[in-house]
Amino acid sequence: MQTQERTKIWHNAQFGIGGLQAYYVDHAFPRHSHDYYVICVVRSGLQSFTHKGTKHYTPPGGTILINPSAAHTGETADENGFEMFCLYPTIAHMQNAVFGLTGRQQVTPFFQRGARRPALAGQ
Repeated sequence: MQTQERTKIWHNAQFGIGGLQAYYVDHAFPRHSHDYYVICVVRSGLQSFTHKGTKHYTPPGGTILINPSAAHTGETADENGFEMFCLYPTIAHMQNAVFGLTGRQQVTPFFQRGARRPALAGQ
């Protein structure tokens, strides 16, 4: 079990997108929001966050999807911590992605759910 937290924040100037790789044991993000999307994959451990008044738990392989301006928290769900990789696309990035995938313009693409669980074998 890892005990030392680590964080790597990066920004790709060419594509204008930021990201985060982190392992947290004690660190917790208080309730906050962003003007960009949050797309995270939990690599190991169990992560939790509160979004729209509901507590979510994200296992390894699960994703966290947060829309711009949506208030949320983020913390470890147990004493073992968790590791995650996150991308922070802008609204323009997501508009371009939706247009590229569907051929339709959407003012602000919207995630309907804040967490996705990994599919189990046979599902």
